[in-house]
Amino acid sequence: MKTKSRAVSSWVVALGLVGSGGALAAAPESARVAGEEQVRAVGGELWVEPDLLEIKFHENQYIRLRNGLPTDLGGRGLRHAQAHEMLRQVAGGKWSRSHEVAEEALEELRSEGELRTREALPDLNLYYQLRLPPGMDVDRIAESFRKLPEVEAVYRVPRPAPSPVAPDYYSVSSGSYQKYQDAAPTGVDGRYAGTLAGARGTGVKICDVEYSYNASHVDLGVVTLVGSAPVDPFNNNNHGTAVLGVYGATANSEGVTGIAYAAQKLFAAANTASGYNVGAAVTTCAANISAGDIIVIEQQMSGPISGKYVPVEWYKPWYDAIRTAVAANKIVVEAAGNGSQNLDDPMFSTGNNGHYPFLAQNDSGAIIVGAGKSPAYGTAARSAHDFSTYGSTVDMQGWGDGVVTTGYGTLYSAEGVNRYFASGFNGTSSATPVVAGSVASLQGRYKTLYGTYMTPASVKTRLRTYGTAQTGTKNIGPLPDLRRALTGL
Repeated sequence: MKTKSRAVSSWVVALGLVGSGGALAAAPESARVAGEEQVRAVGGELWVEPDLLEIKFHENQYIRLRNGLPTDLGGRGLRHAQAHEMLRQVAGGKWSRSHEVAEEALEELRSEGELRTREALPDLNLYYQLRLPPGMDVDRIAESFRKLPEVEAVYRVPRPAPSPVAPDYYSVSSGSYQKYQDAAPTGVDGRYAGTLAGARGTGVKICDVEYSYNASHVDLGVVTLVGSAPVDPFNNNNHGTAVLGVYGATANSEGVTGIAYAAQKLFAAANTASGYNVGAAVTTCAANISAGDIIVIEQQMSGPISGKYVPVEWYKPWYDAIRTAVAANKIVVEAAGNGSQNLDDPMFSTGNNGHYPFLAQNDSGAIIVGAGKSPAYGTAARSAHDFSTYGSTVDMQGWGDGVVTTGYGTLYSAEGVNRYFASGFNGTSSATPVVAGSVASLQGRYKTLYGTYMTPASVKTRLRTYGTAQTGTKNIGPLPDLRRALTGL
């Protein structure tokens, strides 16, 4: 493997660092401050796991998990007394790779991305999670690991946040229907897309990063689980069911019809028996789709203000996974979150261990989606909902209220949960699949016409250029207009 050989050949450099007695190790005070800063950046202790660490080893090392322990396959790292002592202290804990997909698949994903972008990408095989034994001081252990010369960073892992669903701000009339598929400026004009070959997502895969969904819902058709089985921390599969319905519900003259119903639907669990790990779900998706396919991130996390939600790429390990997927030509559509946060605020370019993903120069390449008001709000339509996170990094908007889809049973429930339909799915949760379905429509049409795919950047540019402009002052970007985007493709 190219990545493997690069790691081994570069180990000569790392040897000098290890042998120097810890030249790269963080000073005791800076190690402590780094830990406190990262926890503050994600909202405080309430928003991190009490016993779980994510450890990133320095680049250009060949450290892999073998026999349950991180092991330097180059032969000389992690052998000094300081490392031995740390491994001994946590001997009762459990090490695991941060990403489920095979080491070789991550290496291939990285190589593909580097070849395409000509930029160095992080080695995702150097991320590990450590579940500590009961009773250990997680901050003390994290601080000690930060002092090891092989370690680049140590993170407290975020807890699962509620799916980004806002309160019901929209009262449904008896004439409720999928108005978000109407022509612009009302909707994205999915009905027009349905008149063009390929524009319902033909030949495209969409992989949804979620907690769970109702696999037996009659209107979803086949949804393929990739990776480990989901463990829903909120024990409610309506959210994932609703998301899948917006872009993928089948065209069967019953219930609803997805914007991109011809696309192949995949599902990757954000939370499994191994714990909560959005980054692992992203790479699981990436390993199971092709260039030009789509990853939908229906997750959010706390920002510096506790409980005020922001895009999950605020957490550096997950940003690295997203950036790698985009570099490998996977299109990532990511919820901005329901936190009412201005991502241009200075607090998002301070602290957080120097990780500032919302600055233009650090753009991950994902399409970040805010929640716009539907036409039910009159002249305020397409302005940002009060709950929506916003800012210059937010690329597109979808309907953030009044979305008719599968699940919940607020519109129709007479025949049980497998025929539940919703009347007012909302938040950045409803907005994100509206945009994802539009992406799949555009991509499916392009592939049908030309036999190849549009890149993430070209898809984003075309949808933004030909979208219906937003109103209001809080930037959430335009609403897709598929008629304009597809015309002249």
